[in-house]
Amino acid sequence: MMMFTMDHIAKALIDWCDSISPKLKEYVIHNNGLGEEVKREFFEFFKLHSSHLVLSEQPVYESKDNVDLVFNPMAENPKEKVIAEFNIESKDGTNFERSVLDDINKLSMIANIKDDYKNAIKCVISLYYNISNRNQLHDKDFIELYNDLEIGCALKRLK
Repeated sequence: MMMFTMDHIAKALIDWCDSISPKLKEYVIHNNGLGEEVKREFFEFFKLHSSHLVLSEQPVYESKDNVDLVFNPMAENPKEKVIAEFNIESKDGTNFERSVLDDINKLSMIANIKDDYKNAIKCVISLYYNISNRNQLHDKDFIELYNDLEIGCALKRLK
């Protein structure tokens, strides 16, 4: 099997956003925002369209918190594992920046990550619909993967 990279995740996110964009717009219109069910939909999409394993809500932290997604968890090389927090703009759009920063901080605290995942690639995935939140992500060096002017998706790989 070919080496797993962040490109696999980025491509899956782009393909998923492209296929689900009308549904995401409906979430925003009818629910006044994006909900947690969106994470589950991406998880299911990745499982269906990738030959690589992904697990959700995994205990990779020393604390009681779970990480949202673990890509390629069975890799022998820890640098081929990816742990990801998936951040979604809330219904009222508030506290988005705080939530993104919390996810970045959680993944950056190596002492809080279990040994099997300390050397894994760490990233934050963000889904948004508000332009000011898009700009905040850009200011934090997120790479915009998808933007159809109503829904956007950005990814940040942590150092």
